[in-house]
Amino acid sequence: HPFAGGAGYCASKAALETLAAVVAREHRDDGIRCNTIVPGVIDTPANRAAGMTGGVPPAQIARVVRFLCGDEAAATNGAAVPVYPP
Repeated sequence: HPFAGGAGYCASKAALETLAAVVAREHRDDGIRCNTIVPGVIDTPANRAAGMTGGVPPAQIARVVRFLCGDEAAATNGAAVPVYPP
C-alpha cells in the first residue's frame, strides 16, 4: 500500500506487478506462468529488531511459492497473490 516517503519503493513494486502480468500474457501459449507474491511484513530477525511485529513467517510464503509452482495452480497466471499472517 502506498505510504508517505515511499515513492521509489511503491513505484518499483507496481512496476514488478505490471512486468509479471505482461510476461504472463506474452508467454501463456508457451506454458510459462508468471505471478507475483505480495507478502505483508515478513517475520525476520531484522524486522523484529526494527520493531515490526505480526509478520508473515517465511515458511508460509514458501508454501505459497510451492503451490504456485505446482500443477494445482496451472490456471493461476498473471496474478498478484497476497500473503498475510495466518
